[in-house]
Amino acid sequence: MRHKPVRPASPAGTLILLVIFISFLSQPAGAQSGRFWQLVLKLQIRGDFRPAVSGTPAGNFWLESDWCGFLEEDGLDFIIYHLGSSTVRWQLAWDRKETGPSIPEPGLKLDYVQGQETDIIFYFSWQPEMMSFPLDSTFKGFIILPAVPWVGSEDKIPWFKRRVVHGDRNLSLPRSQLAQQEIHREFNWEEETTFQNSGPSIVKQRSRVRVVLELTKCQLRPKVKPGGEIGRKSVSAFPG
Repeated sequence: MRHKPVRPASPAGTLILLVIFISFLSQPAGAQSGRFWQLVLKLQIRGDFRPAVSGTPAGNFWLESDWCGFLEEDGLDFIIYHLGSSTVRWQLAWDRKETGPSIPEPGLKLDYVQGQETDIIFYFSWQPEMMSFPLDSTFKGFIILPAVPWVGSEDKIPWFKRRVVHGDRNLSLPRSQLAQQEIHREFNWEEETTFQNSGPSIVKQRSRVRVVLELTKCQLRPKVKPGGEIGRKSVSAFPG
């Protein structure tokens, strides 16, 4: 089962959606058997790239993106309701004074929330995950954005190596915390990416990542779901 991609929403559009969906919330407990949470995912990445090519510029980037939506408990797993995502900041700077090439901002996507008996795990990705830019007439530079990937997903780009040098990129919560009214968790890690380009050029990149998960339990009115079937993504759409 395939689902159409969700286009990122502007901050103003996201606010409007939140106001609309909050109107569906009701106070009576037990009106609906399934449990719902409003989820906000905030990511901040600060990275630098160092091409090992004489005479080519190095630089750094700063990316901040937010994703918001709802989760519905479905047995051990969850159904995702996408409200939208927005880019708060996307900035590239070069070590030299000259202006570097412009790169369109990437979009944040929440792919899957995996439910286990004791833990729940959040997977996110970027569209695109890899961005290239010209360094000169011969070489290209690359930026690889950190993500929590599916097992084996890095095989699709076999000519780069990515490793965590500090922290843990496992975005997991104890399932017991779902009994709380509000959950706020922060994750931090640093990872290094090394590329082998066609030719003698080796490019290294280091990224410092901060992720904030905010979940708020809510009760919906009977027979009301966030957005009806719009934006609904069942976990059955994903392998594994």
